[in-house]
Amino acid sequence: MVETKPQSTGVASKGRSASPGLKAPKATPSSEETRAAPVTLMTMLLGMTVAPLLSPKALDSIANHKYKAGSYTPLDTFLSPHLQTLTDCLPRWLAPNLITLGGAVPMTLGVTYLAYVCPTFEENAPQWLLCFFPVALIFYLICDAIDGKQARRTGSSSPLGQIFDHGVDCLMVIQIHWVVFAVVRLHANWALPLQAGGQLLIFLGHWEEHFTHVFRASVGVVGVTEVTIGMSLFTLAGGLVSPEVLTSLWRYPLGVANVELREGVAAGWILFVFCVMYCYATVGLSAASKAGRLKQALLSLLPVSIIFLGSALWQGVAVTQPRYLSLVIGLLFYLNTAQMILYSMALEPYCLVQPSVAAFAALIMSSWFLEAKLFASVLVITCVATVVLVSGWTTKIISQLADRLDSGVFVIRKRST
Repeated sequence: MVETKPQSTGVASKGRSASPGLKAPKATPSSEETRAAPVTLMTMLLGMTVAPLLSPKALDSIANHKYKAGSYTPLDTFLSPHLQTLTDCLPRWLAPNLITLGGAVPMTLGVTYLAYVCPTFEENAPQWLLCFFPVALIFYLICDAIDGKQARRTGSSSPLGQIFDHGVDCLMVIQIHWVVFAVVRLHANWALPLQAGGQLLIFLGHWEEHFTHVFRASVGVVGVTEVTIGMSLFTLAGGLVSPEVLTSLWRYPLGVANVELREGVAAGWILFVFCVMYCYATVGLSAASKAGRLKQALLSLLPVSIIFLGSALWQGVAVTQPRYLSLVIGLLFYLNTAQMILYSMALEPYCLVQPSVAAFAALIMSSWFLEAKLFASVLVITCVATVVLVSGWTTKIISQLADRLDSGVFVIRKRST
């Protein structure tokens, strides 16, 4: 299904040009760490330069794809006519993807400022910012609900819209976790596995669709709408309480193995996430088994499992700014989830060869033997490279789909008859 971009020579040349300056006459531990840094960095960056692109056959399959949603929750059913009324007030020239993107803007701006004032997850976020996030979350939820209605209203529904919508959702999951961490103030030892678990859950939803051909946005009466509203109320409650009271509340000892209330809440949320994961996994594996694809289904979980395990196996002392590592984890989950969506729509097996995952494993291992300051530099460079490379891959995929479907990304283009 995929075509592979040629290896970038720019990264390699930078790595080689730096090597003369790293030679040291004495083989001390610090010099060994210094030598290991560019080697580790080159391994990670070179691995990430390989971006899978869609083949003509895959593009044709995606062009003929018909989206099939799962059942709606009672709350979704109740809100649907009201959201349709709101959609009918929109101008017909407004492109659905523009609604999707616009819905993410307030959250993105708020989270960017949050990362600036709270470089780790444990600082006190401004109360006004915590009160702003619920409004931004609800705005995003509304836009995420009406973009599809606008597409059907204007006759502009397309596979590109589905991919764009779900791709933005994957990126918003990172931001939502950061907002929750701002309220609970979790240590990175808890925050990173918690985020990885939430993103693994999103991946499993699309992984299940790959074998059932139905995308479920809910399990029982609990779905995306209910969880988003719940998190909005949770964040609002945190914003209405003074930082001092909030800190003392979350650090209240539960009397069991020095566990604090914030860690108990995190453990409860992880348990909930794993219960939902179990529901997705059982349905997906059952469908794969009936289709004779059980081995393929299990193997396709390997790359994201490595990312999830890596989120818990990093050396905590080495990370002075865990938000960088959080962003790398989030973008790699986005990259793999987006690929799962594409492979599902193309009716082709998920690609098990994921160089970016191997690069991430190298990053996690380096946290154990590199000096803290040196690893921090490697982490920042890796984070920037990940943002650039994932953004480039996303842009190329959108361009491929827009050209094949003869569809505008942010404009409603009249289709030829």
